[in-house]
Amino acid sequence: MTEETIHKKEVYVITNYFVVSLAMADMLVALCAMTFNASVEISGRWLFGPFMCNVWNSLDVYFSTASILHLCCISVDRYFAIVRPLEYPLYMTQRTVFMMLANVWVLPALISFTPIFLGWYTTAEHLATLALNPDLCIFVVNKTYAIISSSISFWIPGIVMVTMYYRIYKEAVRQRKALSRTSSNILLNSVQINNASNTLHANHHHHHHHHQHPHHRHHHLRASDCDLGIDIKDIQHDTHSELSDLDVSIT
Repeated sequence: MTEETIHKKEVYVITNYFVVSLAMADMLVALCAMTFNASVEISGRWLFGPFMCNVWNSLDVYFSTASILHLCCISVDRYFAIVRPLEYPLYMTQRTVFMMLANVWVLPALISFTPIFLGWYTTAEHLATLALNPDLCIFVVNKTYAIISSSISFWIPGIVMVTMYYRIYKEAVRQRKALSRTSSNILLNSVQINNASNTLHANHHHHHHHHQHPHHRHHHLRASDCDLGIDIKDIQHDTHSELSDLDVSIT
């Protein structure tokens, strides 16, 4: 098993921890929060008293915040796996993952069960209204709780996720450009190799033709010699004819 295979296996295992935990949080939202909401929608009023009203509101805030924090942890895990893969085994160990998951499940309780059951989440007027109307369950928050809870359950995780995925996007663009340059270099080298091969083949053909050229020139010389021999014979024949004519004239 290669080192790369081991690294991929570690990434998949660690990511699965977050995914399974997120699935549990979403499932508990459906079971614990949406069930009470369905009863209110069907009956038109709250049927379970003030205590269960606080439980319902607490579970709704708790599991919703836990789901968002899970997404935040997954974005951090993806950041280290993609942008800083060499440092991933150093930072994202099983101990680190378990600590992150523990915080994901404990931190939402600080803005759900504790402030809701202690009455810190709302105003005194709203608490009095709930006490006088046990069939009413409305979640009304004060300004302080709204700022703190929204920061923990939305703004801070949202900023972290946007930052992580923006850096992942930049890394993906960088790797795509690097891959494009590598592909271009490979294509250019291939073209250069083909050109060099064609040039070498042409030089080899020219060299072979050059070795054959003296043979052809030899044939041309021999043909010239033949032509020269024919011309000499014609001159000799003409000279002999002229001498014969001269002898006849003298006679």
